[in-house]
Amino acid sequence: MKVLVTGSAGVIGQSLVPFLRERGHEVVGFDIRNDLTQDVTDEAAIWRAFEDGPHICIHMAAQVGRITGEEHPHMSVRSNMIGTLNVARACNDHCCFLINFSTSEVYGHNSVLGQPDILAQNGIYGLTKLGAEGIVKHYVDTYILRAVSIRPFMCYGPHETPNGVYRSAVSNFIAAAHRGEPFVAHAGCSRSWCFISDFCEGLALVLDNLDQFHGYEAFPIGTEEYRSMQECAEIVKKVVGGEYTVQEPPKHLLSTVKQADFSRIKGLGFQPKVGLEEGIRRTWEWMVKAGVLE
Repeated sequence: MKVLVTGSAGVIGQSLVPFLRERGHEVVGFDIRNDLTQDVTDEAAIWRAFEDGPHICIHMAAQVGRITGEEHPHMSVRSNMIGTLNVARACNDHCCFLINFSTSEVYGHNSVLGQPDILAQNGIYGLTKLGAEGIVKHYVDTYILRAVSIRPFMCYGPHETPNGVYRSAVSNFIAAAHRGEPFVAHAGCSRSWCFISDFCEGLALVLDNLDQFHGYEAFPIGTEEYRSMQECAEIVKKVVGGEYTVQEPPKHLLSTVKQADFSRIKGLGFQPKVGLEEGIRRTWEWMVKAGVLE
């Protein structure tokens, strides 16, 4: 199939695009980091991208992250909501199936097997992505759009350059340990981390089973290998080295426990293969080879 991928130069996109091509799909990338004219907030640019008639659009382009959302709220609203509106309308008008990327942040404070709730949100980022899901659902319910939203749950691995609070804890832990710098694990926090190759396999299952989706659905893709952040820090210490300290988590903008119901993607046959220790080792090896730790 011909697949249009927005945000193709992002962390997930850099793994997903070659993965899809290896599976025989014709993939067209769309990313402002590669071409300034490829901006999802530009309606005309989006319409041009659909001139070649993609069968599927995987919409990943976004301003990502809790801290980014607070520091650049207007940019986050514009990219995450206006961008998704443009993509949803284009997919609707071109009869293109939409796979919309949301985030685990939509669960907000209802992070333990809950459902997203606008009143539970703890930041602009989660609000914009939940709003974007609402836009997609509206076009499915009201017009002819076929679409699903997936919520990546703590995806990590190659192509993520550590950058303080703007990147994932795993990435930052590895970078600090490699440099011999202490890193901080928050007490009482737990996550289930999903290595990027496993995530790509999960997304491939969605692509392979589009005929199963009738009406709008939104569901997470992740693993059930739940680990406390202290356990995560211990694994980084074992694999990379370094030392860490334990601190209480901030009271705002952080969900201490993130769990979700992965039954939908498991029902499609999802079986993650890369455990956290192996994933940390592979991520560290990529960072060293890519020279991002210098």
